[in-house]
Amino acid sequence: MVIENKREFIFHPFLLSLYPVVALLAHNMGEMNPVYALRPLVFSLLCGVLVYFMLTRFLSVQRAAVLFFWLGVLFFSYGHVYQLIERVTIGGVVIGQHRVLAPFWIILLCAGSWFILKRTGDLATLNRLLNLVSVVLFVVPLFQVTKFEIDRAHAQSNRQIETAYRDDVEWLPKDGQLQSEALPDVYYIILDAYMRDDMLRKFYGLDVSPFIDRLSEMGFYVALCSQSNYAHTSLSIPSVLNMNYLQEVAPELMRNNMSWAHMGDYAKRSLVLQLFKQLGYRIVVFDTGNDLDRMENADVVISRATSPWVLLLDFRQVGEFEILFLRTTALRLVVELQPYVLPDWNVVRTPEQNHYQTILYGLDELAKVPELTGPKFVYWHLIAPHPPFVFAEDGSYLLTGEADPGYINEIKYLNVRILELMQTIIRESRTPPVIILQADHGLDTENRMAIFSAYYLPGNHGKWLYPEITPVNTFRVVFNELFDAGYPLLKDVSYFSEHDTPYNFTEVRYPCETVR
Repeated sequence: MVIENKREFIFHPFLLSLYPVVALLAHNMGEMNPVYALRPLVFSLLCGVLVYFMLTRFLSVQRAAVLFFWLGVLFFSYGHVYQLIERVTIGGVVIGQHRVLAPFWIILLCAGSWFILKRTGDLATLNRLLNLVSVVLFVVPLFQVTKFEIDRAHAQSNRQIETAYRDDVEWLPKDGQLQSEALPDVYYIILDAYMRDDMLRKFYGLDVSPFIDRLSEMGFYVALCSQSNYAHTSLSIPSVLNMNYLQEVAPELMRNNMSWAHMGDYAKRSLVLQLFKQLGYRIVVFDTGNDLDRMENADVVISRATSPWVLLLDFRQVGEFEILFLRTTALRLVVELQPYVLPDWNVVRTPEQNHYQTILYGLDELAKVPELTGPKFVYWHLIAPHPPFVFAEDGSYLLTGEADPGYINEIKYLNVRILELMQTIIRESRTPPVIILQADHGLDTENRMAIFSAYYLPGNHGKWLYPEITPVNTFRVVFNELFDAGYPLLKDVSYFSEHDTPYNFTEVRYPCETVR
């Protein structure tokens, strides 16, 4: 190691090591538990420190720091550049592929490294500049994370949910007026991206009429012309669980165009959860790993892991955030080529394998829920048949990139399991339960708002249900049916919006092509 007379504190290698993870976290705030960023953050920092100090064994600190910065920029930018130019063609040549980009990156690596190693003169000024650049880079995502949390707190302080309908809850029975043993369990099961049966036939040639007919025979009312109220999970679920349109539930959040990730708070502390709590129900929630589904004050959480920290310490399990991070770096080569180079390599479990196991676990555990004592409100956001498509038709693991046949396979398998589970729940429940099977949105833009929706109500459901009913009225119907709450049904409206402009709504309606 070269000893220098003048020492200056060089810290940009450490901030550069942390920056990519913090920036990715800032971009995904609200969609994940920040705990899951801890492992890649530590990994990136330790690897950065190791590489930097290895360079200082052979180079001066000043030169090692500059070389590290160049190596870091190339390493952490590879995946971003690849994603930007993927499948781009110039002059008939597809440049957006690893066989083109990787050699070009190697040329940049060698040329830049040679220039840094051969450069003469004092590099202190350049390192001071890189220190400044690293601070600016690091502060920007840190500011975004901080702003997100401040906005979240502001949104919570302005929430109107806890006082909404305060004048309309006289229907709530007074203490002692309800006999808990007579209250039915209420199941709300969200089949993510399960589209309407007429759309399945039209776009995928899939006929699910046997599934619908069997549900009808069991006593379900299948709303054959139902549409979602919103096009995205983060908007749909808060609307359903507050029995109203988001324009009424979160007007300030939408007016200020705040991140839709803040809508999760409107689900976790929703009006529906409050009402069931006041009615003496236990809240049973299935852990999906999605921050939106972490309901506050849940009495029972059904989870493969007791906490995110358990998953964090399971080093065989690679999380979605970690894969996302790796795919932004030069390690994208390893992630994408591993199935071809080492197809039988099972040292770690991929997010897709974890997703598969989580769904199977949930399906198995749902059958046991009737055994839990007392009246229960059961919430499960079953993230299927939503991508990634991980089921073969027989239920075995099969990762399929395309909706045909991946989406079709998932629906065929789920239909079999759902019918079995519905029979079990109805048979094992002491009091006839209420069961809502409902999608939050469809799959493709052309059918995004056409959803599967089915109701199992113990009373005269014909009084409340109709083919075009939308999710915003779901729990108005439930409370009216069970407790004679007297909620008026709202006009059924579907608001489509793009992912990047979630509050830029367009009213849409798909003609119902199925009438029975």
